[in-house]
Amino acid sequence: MDTSSLSTASSPPASARKIPGIDEHRVRFTGGGGAYFRLWLANLLLVIVTLGIYTPWARCRRIQYFYRNTQLGPDPLDFVASSSSMAKSFLLVVLVYVLINVMSSQGLNTAVSGITLLIAALVPWFWRSAMRFRLHNTTWRGLRFEFHASTREAYVAAWPLLGVVLVPVLLALLPLFVPAGAVGAAGVGAADKNPLAWWVALGVGLAFIALGGAVLIRLRYNFCGCK
Repeated sequence: MDTSSLSTASSPPASARKIPGIDEHRVRFTGGGGAYFRLWLANLLLVIVTLGIYTPWARCRRIQYFYRNTQLGPDPLDFVASSSSMAKSFLLVVLVYVLINVMSSQGLNTAVSGITLLIAALVPWFWRSAMRFRLHNTTWRGLRFEFHASTREAYVAAWPLLGVVLVPVLLALLPLFVPAGAVGAAGVGAADKNPLAWWVALGVGLAFIALGGAVLIRLRYNFCGCK
């Protein structure tokens, strides 16, 4: 009987074998539901009382709770970013949101569409910056993590987002394909009066849903490093 084949079949795969000089550490979470509920409740009340101003501080406390209760071997992770640095990004988001709402209320729809498309085009860059910030401020035994993906790699991984960007572009070009007056004012009998407009809107809506699902699947595929 050939025993060499049996020994080969019973041996663990290469990925499961221990590498000399590298210690194996298990990851475990030590937090409890009661402690997190108290933190969540305190954060929620402070966000409500401060009208949302406390949001970056609440987010920082939540991240620190999960990191400091996640142990890699005998030592926990830690999140060392300052709340003030997170507040700057939060303030920028609020300012952009207020700007878009003010411009929309003034009827500057073209400018609002342009800003929306610009933000959509910058999403991969924002994601890369957020990952760099999060990992740079994640420590274990005093060692900082790093995220080295380039901007080009982030855009390559997030290319399905371009499909989502096409949706508002198609909506902007809709008047070129729908006869003048076909899209009337919304009402109870709008579908009966303008069947073409109704079918176009239904087609765009279904295409957006299908495209959104495909984008989510592809982004998960790309960002998980699957090939």
